[in-house]
Amino acid sequence: MYFSLDKACSLAELKPKARLHFIGVCGVAMAQLAVALSEAGFRVSGSDKEFYEPMAGILKKSAVKIYQGYSAQNISVEIDCVIIGNSVSYGHPEIVEVEKRQIPYTLFPKILHEFILSNRTSIVVSGTHGKSTTTSIAAFLFESLGMQPSYFIGAHSLDLDKSLKQGQGYLGVVEGDEYDSAFFAKLPKFHFYHPDILVVNAIEFDHADIYASLEEILKEFDKLIASMPSGSHVICGVDCPNVAKRTESWKQRTDLSFVTFGSSSKADYQIISISNDTSSQMVRISGPEESFLFKVNLIGDYNARNATAALLAARAAGCELRQLISEMPFFKGIRRRQEVRYSSPGLVVIEDFAHHPSAVAQTIEAVKKSYQGRRIIALFEPRSATSRKSFFFEDYLRVFSEVPAVFVKEVEPRPGEEGEGLFNSSLLCQKLQKICVKAFASPSAQELAKAVTEFRREGDVIIVMSNGSFDNIFEYLLPQEAPAS
Repeated sequence: MYFSLDKACSLAELKPKARLHFIGVCGVAMAQLAVALSEAGFRVSGSDKEFYEPMAGILKKSAVKIYQGYSAQNISVEIDCVIIGNSVSYGHPEIVEVEKRQIPYTLFPKILHEFILSNRTSIVVSGTHGKSTTTSIAAFLFESLGMQPSYFIGAHSLDLDKSLKQGQGYLGVVEGDEYDSAFFAKLPKFHFYHPDILVVNAIEFDHADIYASLEEILKEFDKLIASMPSGSHVICGVDCPNVAKRTESWKQRTDLSFVTFGSSSKADYQIISISNDTSSQMVRISGPEESFLFKVNLIGDYNARNATAALLAARAAGCELRQLISEMPFFKGIRRRQEVRYSSPGLVVIEDFAHHPSAVAQTIEAVKKSYQGRRIIALFEPRSATSRKSFFFEDYLRVFSEVPAVFVKEVEPRPGEEGEGLFNSSLLCQKLQKICVKAFASPSAQELAKAVTEFRREGDVIIVMSNGSFDNIFEYLLPQEAPAS
């Protein structure tokens, strides 16, 4: 077979101003890397089936030449290297053309490492939840301290001009995803990033399309820890039982420095108190040698943990804790993570990326604490590969029983999914109604928005949760006079 990991091309092999082509360019990661390489002097093109915002707008404003739809004709004779997205399968028309012409190729995590992590201190943020937020906080802190970091954040930062940057400093911080890398590289992206400092947030079962069990995911983290060079730092969130248990076995690597954090009394850096309002919280930490207090403009216990992890990672990278704490209150956040889309005395609408049941539960809990006394309405789109399946049905039933009203988009089968045990939104709503939760399911975002609008009353808080576009539901949901948030 022409495609294999050991044959993948490296940036160092390419001449200046080489022509690069991205297959699957409109993904959050691929689009940003395409633009960054274009700005670095490469001549870049990219193709995708569809172009969604905000990546579509970012690409259109750049010098990247984009092709709507896939075709062998997109692979011009001048291309020096093709970057293959992980959504692309063998047999894809552009892949067939690459193989036919024997064009050099590579993959996102490999080229990302070469572009922003190679020859730098590599800080990798991993785990099922909190990667984007924790990475964004760390990148913001490094920028605020004038350290000119390199970074990749898989979301839109409110504090940084870009979500992927090649800086001039000695630090690089990236999200370390456990999802696989390419059809010819079935291993997690984080294996390419060679961390010197590794953050491990909660590890739970996810990505049911590529992992058969939680144990398979944990084994990949075992391999990652085993691969780290002597003297590296590992920062573990021990509020998650899976991480706490695994940390004990990871500590057999006595040449690594382990630090734990969380609300657990067993944590080295224990969160001993959190006080919050509608948009921020004060977090008090008790450490092995000192206690400290910091403010972060995010709500929820899990964001207190994310901020703590970012502080500890930055400290391990050589930053002074006092300076980090002084900069933390200026962090604004990232889009689609408890982003307030509308706010008035009579209505608040919040958008969140939550899709895993644990993330949904934590988001609901955070909003409840910050908007005490106000009725919570949940709008949910089960869209990820795992949430579309029935695996977490009972977990979602338990989570959504904690709010008075739930509106859920029905899962529509994709090609090849018929009979695969998809998530049953209508059944979920039937069971919720039996325990006195107002619940409604529909395949139409417009119909869901209409039902919510008819149901809501003065003072309600609506949480819209999806890891996708939710069919532009805000177009139908937000009042026409929606003020800027």
